Amino acid sequence: MTRKMRLSDVAVGKNFEIWGHVYTVLDCNDKGIFVLETETVCEMPFREDEVDYKVAPNDFRDSSVRAYLEGYYLGKLMLAGAKLDRDILEMELDLKCTLGQHEYGMTSVHAGLLTLEQYGKYYDIIPRIDTDYWLATPGKTPSRSPSTSYTDDVWYVSSDGNYNNWGYSGACGVRPTLTLSPSLLVSVSFTTREQIEKMRGEWIGMTDDDGCTWYECSRCEHDLDSLEDPNHFCPACGAPMTDKAVDMVMERLEALYDKDM
Repeated sequence: MTRKMRLSDVAVGKNFEIWGHVYTVLDCNDKGIFVLETETVCEMPFREDEVDYKVAPNDFRDSSVRAYLEGYYLGKLMLAGAKLDRDILEMELDLKCTLGQHEYGMTSVHAGLLTLEQYGKYYDIIPRIDTDYWLATPGKTPSRSPSTSYTDDVWYVSSDGNYNNWGYSGACGVRPTLTLSPSLLVSVSFTTREQIEKMRGEWIGMTDDDGCTWYECSRCEHDLDSLEDPNHFCPACGAPMTDKAVDMVMERLEALYDKDM
C-alpha cells in the first residue's frame, strides 16, 4: 500500500518513490531534502580513458561520472516530470581529498555522489546494497601527492559497507544524490494487513502414541503444553497467531507511521 505525501513529512531514513526512482531521505534543512538513490543506476568508470582532465584524473569536476549524472541521469528525471531549480535544487559538493586539502574546491551540481565525509555521517541510515559504488572524494590531489599515481585513486563503498580506494578507470556503481524541494508530492509504501497475514502462524494440536497432547507453532515448531492462557504471538519466533494479534501489529504500525510522518 502506498500513500501520497509531501516530502517534508517523510522521516529521515525512510524510502519514497518519485519519477520512477526510489530514494532514501538522509537529511533535511533550509536548503532542501538531501536524498540518495536506494540502488545504483548504472556501472561505469569514474573517468573513461579517453576523457581528458584539467588537473587530475580523480577530479570529479570534469569526470565521466559527473557528465553522466548531469546529462543522461537528470535528463531521464526531467522526461519523467522533474523540473530543475523547482523540484531538483542545486547543491554544493565538497571535493576535499582524504587529507582535507581543498585543491579541487567546491562544485555546484544538481545531481552528485556522496562524499567520504557524508558516507560516514549518514552511515547508520544508508541502505546496504550488494553493489560497489563510487564516492566523489579523491584519494589525494596533485599538490599533496608525492607520486602522480596517487591522483588516480577515488574512494568507493564496497558491498560489505566498507570503503576503500579504486583506480579511476575501474568500473563501479553510480548511486546519485539529490537535494529536492520539500513541497514535492511523493509515494511512500506502508505495510498492509495482507502482508502481516502472510507472516501469521497457527497453533496445531499434536498427540503422541501415549496420548500426551501439546500445541506446536506452524512456523517454527515451538511447542506449548496448553492454550489456556492467551497466546496471540509465538514466544519463540514472534509470529502473530490470532486475529487479535494481527490487529495489534497493525495498530502498532499505524502509530509508528503517524509518529514518523
